[in-house]
Amino acid sequence: RRAIHGINAAAAERRISHFWLHPINLVDRPKRLLDAMAQIIEHAARLRDQGQVEILSMAEIAEQAAARG
Repeated sequence: RRAIHGINAAAAERRISHFWLHPINLVDRPKRLLDAMAQIIEHAARLRDQGQVEILSMAEIAEQAAARG
């Protein structure tokens, strides 16, 4: 819920929402975590398809920031 809320807030405010996962998080209840990740990714993809967000890597964000000077 927090990740989806963060994505929605970033979309509404035209800001960045950074989503990351450390592999150690998969040790405890991996199915639950993978199911939650799928929901988060599907939500972000829907917003992307509606033109509400861009999905970029950290490298792409860094390139855009460097280009702005």
